[in-house]
Amino acid sequence: MSEHSDDAIADEQSSAPQRSTLAAAEDRSQRRREVAGLQDDTARATTWLLVAVLVQLVFGAIAYSWVTQHGDAQLARVADLADSERVLRSGREWLVADYRAVIERDRLLGVAIPFGVAGIFLLLYLWARKSPIPALITALFLFLIGHVASELLVFSSILVVTLKALFCFALVKGISSAMVRRTILNAQQPLA
Repeated sequence: MSEHSDDAIADEQSSAPQRSTLAAAEDRSQRRREVAGLQDDTARATTWLLVAVLVQLVFGAIAYSWVTQHGDAQLARVADLADSERVLRSGREWLVADYRAVIERDRLLGVAIPFGVAGIFLLLYLWARKSPIPALITALFLFLIGHVASELLVFSSILVVTLKALFCFALVKGISSAMVRRTILNAQQPLA
């Protein structure tokens, strides 16, 4: 009887390292799947930065068209007036020269702001491909500052608010995934 129990103990002891090796391999495989899933979440958030670029370019083109037409119409109203004359517009009295300058400034800002924001988000996208955490945090911060301020000034439609909320959600999820992924990858690296 003791011979059988000694063999059973020896078999159990020899299979213990095999089980721990299998468990370690399964654990590494699970971590790889987690890291891959987190990488996918981060990539999706990074892609949202490109979506923001495209949206800004579309709105920039629309703004350019509107500002050009609107500005031309406003300038046509004062085309035959001298710069030193006064005109009443928007409940305010303006010198014609100042009014023309404001129209030109508004034209420039109406086009420069959307295209400038598109450029910033394009740079953030390129940065996020190399270093997603700071890039996505910066994007979220800039987005919130810009859009919360604009919502306080002008209320948007439910669709616009929903799209803004989706964008924020995607960035927050991407930041979270990138941070968890970094933690997992740092934990896997042996300490020197």
